Parts: sequence; C-alpha cells; structure tokens
Amino acid sequence: MKFTEVVKKVYIEDLFTIKSRSSRLEYWLGAQLLGVVFIFFQYLTGDIGIVFYIWNLIATFTCAIRRLHDVEKSGWHLLWPLTILGLFYLLYLFVQPSQQFDNKWGKPRPHTVIKVETETNE
Repeated sequence: MKFTEVVKKVYIEDLFTIKSRSSRLEYWLGAQLLGVVFIFFQYLTGDIGIVFYIWNLIATFTCAIRRLHDVEKSGWHLLWPLTILGLFYLLYLFVQPSQQFDNKWGKPRPHTVIKVETETNE
C-alpha cells in the first residue's frame, strides 16, 4: 500500500467509518505520523489550523477503532487508558499483526494478507 493510498483511506474515504478494519500501516503511518504533521501545521497557522486539528482528531479516533476491529477487539477498548496500566495493553493491541481471517467487522485488508505457498507433490 502506497503512502498516498494510506492518506486517502484514513483522511478521506474512511474518515467517519468505524464498522470496518484498518491495518497497522494505516494506523501508525496514516493516523499517528500525519497527526504530528497536522499539530505542527496548526502551530504554524494558528486559528486556521484548528480545522485541520479537528479533522485529524476525528480521523485518528475512527482509525483507532478500526485498528482494534482488525485484531478482533471492540472499539470500547479505547477506554483502557483510563486505568493507566491499560495504556500498555492498548499499545500492545495496536502493534499486533492483522488477523488473517474474516471477523464480524469484515475481511482483512488485501495488503495485510500473507499468502502461504503450499507444496504439491505430483
């Protein structure tokens, strides 16, 4: 998946979508790394940047929910950091590889599926 596809998916196509899945790449590159860029942009532009900040906040929140769905957890797991130690559990969930099978939130993203070659004895 290319960088431009990640940005398009996280910040445009799936901005308000929470009933699907997001890969680690989409979460860490799209939502987190670009989030830092948006915060820097807000610092430079002042009041105009608040629109981009809110846009990034929505994209990050919905992408985090979809990321949890990708490891077959509910979006309610985002409340774990309220217990302080739960922050480490949430981080653990965010770095887990994508599940290779369908779950109740849909099919895995095509770029996350690991193709295993099987040997045939002929």
